[in-house]
Amino acid sequence: ADGPGSMLVEDGGSVHAQHVSVGDARNVDTVTISGVDKLGLSSLLSVQGSAPFLEIAGGVGTQVEVKDGGFLRVDPTGFASLGFKLDVAKVMVHGKSGSGPSHWDMSGDVYIGSEIVPSELIVTDGGRVSSTGEMIVGGPSADHDLGRVEVSGSNSFLSANTLLVGVKGHGVLTISGGAQVQSVTGGVGNTQLGPAVGSGIASITGTPLSPSEWRMTGNGFVGTDEPGSVLLNGTTIGPFSAGGATLRVDGTLTVGVYQTVASLVQACRPA
Repeated sequence: ADGPGSMLVEDGGSVHAQHVSVGDARNVDTVTISGVDKLGLSSLLSVQGSAPFLEIAGGVGTQVEVKDGGFLRVDPTGFASLGFKLDVAKVMVHGKSGSGPSHWDMSGDVYIGSEIVPSELIVTDGGRVSSTGEMIVGGPSADHDLGRVEVSGSNSFLSANTLLVGVKGHGVLTISGGAQVQSVTGGVGNTQLGPAVGSGIASITGTPLSPSEWRMTGNGFVGTDEPGSVLLNGTTIGPFSAGGATLRVDGTLTVGVYQTVASLVQACRPA
């Protein structure tokens, strides 16, 4: 139908579909999944069935928001696309209800990217996002796609089997305020196939009281195929380095010819 649309799932309500499409080239559509019922069961948008597909792409402002203990689920193995060509997308996962966080459980791959205006995934205030597949920020559907992921705040968490920042497109990952990111394999600046036309930047900022980390339980790659930068913004207290920003690779870290890895330690001064 013509014109903008919106859907609100709240108070433990649920919606189930095999293919969910939010937005189009002419309209700004929004979906909000919010809260729990009296028994504590989350409001739910479930994308399920044979080859489930979540597609978010439209005018600036097209978004899916999961908040206050809401739950977005794509299962069994499916696919999620945030942005396409000039159509943009934003997914926000934030907050909790009691001890239950807002969360997006993704069985399958997630691609984040659009032209001119970046598409975004924002995880804040204790929100949680997990993907069993590959998460690509900036690509790979088109050269020069722009993608951005922000994970910020204590108890905010993002995990993926493979997390790649910049694949043909330009990707940015920021981790701050005590947030945690985990992947089996991680890459910043990895074209994989074709010419090096994109770039990736990962910025990790933390303090001793709110340490932030990207942990790769397998191998990591920085700048192996296209420009890739990892910036670690830690803290000093007086003359001592107290850290707070960590890139941890349990396997092998491969640093290529296009790389920059920098540790920027900021002084903590009394007010």
